[in-house]
Amino acid sequence: MPFSSNKKPWGLRWRSSVWFITTVVGFGITTDLLVYSMIIPVLPFQLERLKFREVSSLTGWLLCAYSGGLVLSTIPIAMHSERYSMRRTPLIIGLIALIGSQVMFMEAPNYAVMAVARVLQGISSSMVWIVGLALLCDTTPEKNVGRQLGIAMTGLSVGLLVGSPAGGALYTRFGFRAPFIFGEICAGRRSSPPLSSH
Repeated sequence: MPFSSNKKPWGLRWRSSVWFITTVVGFGITTDLLVYSMIIPVLPFQLERLKFREVSSLTGWLLCAYSGGLVLSTIPIAMHSERYSMRRTPLIIGLIALIGSQVMFMEAPNYAVMAVARVLQGISSSMVWIVGLALLCDTTPEKNVGRQLGIAMTGLSVGLLVGSPAGGALYTRFGFRAPFIFGEICAGRRSSPPLSSH
């Protein structure tokens, strides 16, 4: 019996649905903001543990490094995203890079490595946001784009709402690495979304 090359992938219909993609992109945004905000309460304590002075200033520069990564990477990533129709691969790469930046920061032996990790986190966040929202716009009928973007963007508020309290609680209960490990688990679960090939 000849092999049928027209067989559709498993779950193609629901994996390519607007609501499913909205959910996946929304969770990606939630994960990004969760990872971003979760480590803010623990940064000063880690800097103190590493014997740094002027901890508040150094914490501020680490937050600035994240924003710097966003600023430097947003336009190049947006241009690259529009050049190719494939959205899934860059989205997954962004989430994997997010995990890598967390591991790098968690194990950073000095301030320079911390700063580089935060820049990389900003770059990976750009990929998640730009490619994820572009994917959502590609798959949503024009009349519903605003609604679906608004729903997906609730992930921003949820991530910020949960991140800092969770990070502080995990640090208090389990130590410095706990917030990072939790963030890596969340990002890992999102790095293999069962999306159709867009």
